[in-house]
Amino acid sequence: DFELNDKIDNSTSKVTGIEKIHLDESSRSVSLNETGIKIDLGGFGKGYALDRVSKILLDWDIKNFLIHGGGSSVLASGCLDSFSGWPVTLSNPFNHNQTLLKVMLEDYSISASGLRKGLHILNPQTGKPVSGRNAACAGAESASLSDALSTAFMLMENDDIDELCRTKDISALIIKNEREVLKKSDMLIYGNLINSSEFYF
Repeated sequence: DFELNDKIDNSTSKVTGIEKIHLDESSRSVSLNETGIKIDLGGFGKGYALDRVSKILLDWDIKNFLIHGGGSSVLASGCLDSFSGWPVTLSNPFNHNQTLLKVMLEDYSISASGLRKGLHILNPQTGKPVSGRNAACAGAESASLSDALSTAFMLMENDDIDELCRTKDISALIIKNEREVLKKSDMLIYGNLINSSEFYF
């Protein structure tokens, strides 16, 4: 683990930082100030795509729909039949047979990030992989925002997440431990949507 973290730390510290990106407002262009680096839109690209699809559907006067991007991001508009929204369940990322909670989404989005696929989320300040958390879900009014926040919540301090969820229409579910069967004590919960949801334990 030390060798892996050390290699990641040395390599990422050289290729991260906002100063390496040039934003030209007049031409609405983005360029890189150094070679050997790239911009990865994976942190919110899927959510942005869902928002664009949502806009098209709303422009066509389709008000009630649920769209998702591969299961890690979902965006709901209106409601399903007689429901007050769209019933969506969140599962244990390490055991999809365990349903954690059911939420009712209306004009709202939920996205998830985590370490199930490996140590691919790095802290840009340290260059090291995320530690102390295994997954995070974020709820917000747009899929772009929920997608970006689910990754950010893997890195942010608990107090900062709590403050953000208290001042905005944002919710968070942080899974601290990797377990085959999660308990409520394995999670941190912030925001009205998640707090008012139906838990299955």
